[in-house]
Amino acid sequence: MHAALALALLGSASASASTLQLPFRRLEHNITNLSLDLLARATPALRASNDPCVDGYVLDVLVGTPPQPMSLRSPDYRSGKILFGGIDAAQFTGPLSTVPLLPDHGPSFAVSVEGISLDGDNNNSSSSALPAVSGRAILEANSENMALPPALAHAINRRYGVVGVPCSFLNYTYYIADCGLRERLAHESISVRFAGGVAVKVPLGQLVIPYVNAATEERALEMIRDDPAHPMASWDGRCAWTLRPIEEAGENEGDDWILGAPFMRSAYVVFDTLNKQVGLAQAKSGAVSDDAETRIVPIPKDAKHFPA
Repeated sequence: MHAALALALLGSASASASTLQLPFRRLEHNITNLSLDLLARATPALRASNDPCVDGYVLDVLVGTPPQPMSLRSPDYRSGKILFGGIDAAQFTGPLSTVPLLPDHGPSFAVSVEGISLDGDNNNSSSSALPAVSGRAILEANSENMALPPALAHAINRRYGVVGVPCSFLNYTYYIADCGLRERLAHESISVRFAGGVAVKVPLGQLVIPYVNAATEERALEMIRDDPAHPMASWDGRCAWTLRPIEEAGENEGDDWILGAPFMRSAYVVFDTLNKQVGLAQAKSGAVSDDAETRIVPIPKDAKHFPA
């Protein structure tokens, strides 16, 4: 799988498409840190030029009209691709469905989420059911977390034995999990459901990041020393777990969910600010490797809908 970005421009002046390849800034714990949200927030000023400009680790796109689509992939590759003027139909499976942006979404891309469910061989019983919760979610590529309502987050975290390690000087809880979950949960996922029957599956293994900071590791070891029977004592190492309750995320205000990097790596997302909508599809695993097939579909000027 790939750590990549695919960008297209609805309503662009050209009906052709072109691709750039660029490196991602990589944090120590292997999360891409490309400030994609700057694309959304800068759109009112992006009218001066049709030429893309990629400068180091920060991406600025100068286009003739505001809309910009994209998709993120897994953090296992050192470079990604940006597509201008079209979509790459080889990067996703199923239809590219339209989901409206919520009114007054401000500088963020906010959509309505109808619920979340667990999928997989071990998640078919009634005991696997999650609380029925809906809400407003921010599509946030620059966040490493998925932040969900507490009832949802705690239900999922309890199921997989996730441990919250308090960081008192930051007033923050750092969630860690058994590193073995990365492999054991490879065939299990959570489905994020949107209006109109649109759903994106996020592999649960994507939530496990093979890194824990030194302070959290030391606190975890103290917890094991205090209680030798603690479940962490039998783990295959301690890894970061990137699903957390909203009020502990430290990245949002109010009750907004955050659909951050784990979701964005699993989805092909087309941002269309001009028409106040996003396109969503399931990203295809491995679709953006260097030798992968591409199927570019140009987006006509002043298009109101995504290509079928």
